[in-house]
Formats: sequence, C-alpha cells, structure tokens
Amino acid sequence: MSRTVVISQPTYLPWLGYFELIAKSDVFVFLDNVQCVKQSWHNRNRLKGNDDQLIWLTVPVKAHPLDTPLSKIQILNNPSVWRRKHLGTIQTCLGSAVYFHTIFPFIQEFINYEYEYLVDLNISLIKLFADLLGLSPNFVKASDLNPQGRRTEMLVNLCQQLDADYYYSPMGSKVYIEEEKHLFIEEDIKLNYQIWEHPCYSQRGKSFVSHLSILDTLMNIGLEATRSLIIPNKLKDI
Repeated sequence: MSRTVVISQPTYLPWLGYFELIAKSDVFVFLDNVQCVKQSWHNRNRLKGNDDQLIWLTVPVKAHPLDTPLSKIQILNNPSVWRRKHLGTIQTCLGSAVYFHTIFPFIQEFINYEYEYLVDLNISLIKLFADLLGLSPNFVKASDLNPQGRRTEMLVNLCQQLDADYYYSPMGSKVYIEEEKHLFIEEDIKLNYQIWEHPCYSQRGKSFVSHLSILDTLMNIGLEATRSLIIPNKLKDI
C-alpha cells in the first residue's frame, strides 16, 4: 500500500490550501526544526475587514537569536492582551457570517489557552481544524525525527524514515527542490507539487479575497462546504 508524505511548517490559522495538503497526506510532518522567520506566516495571518481591507492577526513572540528553530520560539504571554484582541477581531470581521457561532467556540478555547511555544499553539489549531473537517493523517513533528541534512536532503531523509512512496510538496518549495530533484529519484520517491487553484466561495463583503485564514472559509460556508473544496467526500454532522 502506497504512502504519501507531506512536510510543511506549522503556521498560524493557515489558509485553505494548507488543508488540501493535509487531505492528500497519509503522514503530515510539521517542519518545526527550521529557522523562524520574522513577519511571516509562522505567527500571523489575515482576515477581511470592513470595506474588504486586510486585517492582520499577529501572535507576539519573545526576542530570540536569528538561528532559533521554530520549535523553540516562545509566545509573549505577559500580558496576554493579544488573545483578547485576536478573538475580538475575529468577532468583528466574521461575527455576522452564517457559521460564526458553529466555529467560534472551538477556536476560542484554543486561543485562550496559554501555550508557552508558538508551534504548540499552531499545531493544536491545525489539528483542531483537520479534525472538524474529518481529515486524519498521522501527524508527526520533524524535531521528533531528528532528520539529517538541509533543505531537499532533509526532506528526503524524512520521507525515508516514514517509508514514503510519494512526496506531495507545497509549491513554494519547488524553487529549491528542483535543484536536487535527483535525491528523490535515487530513493524511488515520486514527487508531486501542489497545483491547486484557490476556489471562490460565498464571502462577506463587496469582492472575493482569496488566501485568507481558513477561519474565513469555515465561518462563511461551514464545515461540509469547506471540505468539499479540498476533498469531494461528504462530512458527517458534528
């Protein structure tokens, strides 16, 4: 039986396409052993506010050396004003969305919990959304596997450890993977890139804005319709 592995960094309240990756995977690896990048998706994401302007939700983190791995990045929890601000912003941006009251209680509990590390917050939220959408790959953290090498070599090493037949890659990694694509070929691991066009759906506001946090999709069209955008099977009621 073939096994598809996906490897991606754990980001904050990620976009819909992140869950298409999860839907395609048998094993999903959170790449938490790489360097944290400031002002990146690691600790922030976007919603659409009034007049269709973009509103950023940013998790404050403690100061750290540039080479600090993502797994060691600590959240600045004192004071934890950001939690109330994020929940308030979500309510302001999506409070009138059809499925707001279905989804909000779930995320409220997770955002209010005082995680020490950013990856724990991100991974907990990602797993929550995956569970709500009926997606159930085996989730693992790269830091627990202690992979060897850098970039493509590290990806191949992770795939080897997990007995992968296929590697389904985020498109953003193609730039550097193609330079060392032979490493996958040598290990007989078939490589595919995510070629997935962001769908339009019924969204509040004057015009459709894509690549927002999955919160926008879930709260505007609900679980079953969101799942249908990434996988055709029906979702059972929760």
